Amino acid sequence: MTDFQYVQSVTHEELVLAAQLIDSRDDNAHPLNHSVFFDSRAVVLAKNAAGEIVGCAAIKAGEGPIGELGYLVVSPQYRRLGIGRALTLKRIDVAKSLGIT
Repeated sequence: MTDFQYVQSVTHEELVLAAQLIDSRDDNAHPLNHSVFFDSRAVVLAKNAAGEIVGCAAIKAGEGPIGELGYLVVSPQYRRLGIGRALTLKRIDVAKSLGIT
């Protein structure tokens, strides 16, 4: 199985690529509001060995100790490999580091 890296997005370019991944999802019943997404408290990325973004997930905008997880998307060709679970676990770690309980 390919190794994946799970990192918090730090550049605007990564956020744009993550938004494009969300926009390309096959169940796009609710189009992404880009300005709301870009205001997320944190966005976590899954990258393959080549450094390509193959999944993303966010902690939605808000304040205080309560946060909402959202925007979990994995590229179709990378599904069923545990990426969604790993993104969720990484988001929990990031949330704790941000003081979200």
